[in-house]
Amino acid sequence: MNNKRWKANKSKPPNEAVSESDLPNGILSNLRLSDLSMKPKVDATTDTCVVENEFIFVSTKQLSKLFCNVVCPECLQKTVTSKLGAKSGFSSELKVACNFCCEKINSTHSSNYAHNTSCAEINLRVTQAFSHIGKRCSAIEQVCLAMNMQPYSSSTFRNCVGKLDEAYKNSTKQMFSVVRSKVKSAYDVNDSMNIADISVTYDATWL
Repeated sequence: MNNKRWKANKSKPPNEAVSESDLPNGILSNLRLSDLSMKPKVDATTDTCVVENEFIFVSTKQLSKLFCNVVCPECLQKTVTSKLGAKSGFSSELKVACNFCCEKINSTHSSNYAHNTSCAEINLRVTQAFSHIGKRCSAIEQVCLAMNMQPYSSSTFRNCVGKLDEAYKNSTKQMFSVVRSKVKSAYDVNDSMNIADISVTYDATWL
């Protein structure tokens, strides 16, 4: 039975990636395969990829080169550069200032912050990514050392874990609430009843 269920697809080379079109008919579309196969949007006028809120690794020296020909509005000198300010995990304050007159032109953060929280989105995403592969803060620190980046503090990691745990709990409660309402609607169960008898069948082929 197992040989029949897991029979290889001889029509495709063994190392060729599986696409959503390879899924049998009747199966719901695989969102993960759809996301992986999506091509980035390209601006026809500039021939550049348009991606909203994408995170990338950028060297601080390369970032400063963007302002080598920018004229300072205060002293009119081409001495504008970028500087790093306060940091929180992988999020840093980015400041554009003039080295000649020390005029601060503008500033922002390298990552936006989650709604009504003090956690930067990049920190939440990094914590979530490493948690999904079963790694903790020590693994993130190893990556920071290899990339010549400021270490990811354990307090930042714990803060992000707490925020993610709270978000997971709220999402789970909402999901179960929707499931319960759909089941009660399908089986014509009154809201006053706490228990609904539901018939379940299985063939035990998964054992």
